[in-house]
Amino acid sequence: MQIKRMGWRVGALTIVIATCLAMGCAPSRDENLPETAPVYGVVTLKGEKLPEGTVRFLPENPLANPASGMILADGSFKLSTYERHDGAALGKHKVTVIVEPRLDGSSPDPPFLIPKRYQSEKTTPLEVEIVKGKRNEVVFDLD
Repeated sequence: MQIKRMGWRVGALTIVIATCLAMGCAPSRDENLPETAPVYGVVTLKGEKLPEGTVRFLPENPLANPASGMILADGSFKLSTYERHDGAALGKHKVTVIVEPRLDGSSPDPPFLIPKRYQSEKTTPLEVEIVKGKRNEVVFDLD
């Protein structure tokens, strides 16, 4: 009797594991979403690498979602739209750069200030076009 119960449990566990694996291997992104391409880059402020902040790519295509990426300490970023580091939708984008206040209330050392024109889609002079099959690497030098 004990063996029959164990066999049933092992069989049920096998089915659960197989189902989870099959679901994890299925495509996680809707095929109808606009295509993306990887985008990498660096942001500098007056020639110095910007050590923190967020870069947002705002697509001209109204069906595409914006892409964003955190600026790392070395000034670099990688964009994500639908999945981690999948890049930005193909086509033209306006680009904004924002540095949000830190949650702990501290300030960057040394302090820096991003000019307001780079923080709004309406005023940013930064524009790029993301192309399929091309290495979409950009450098933004904010002045």
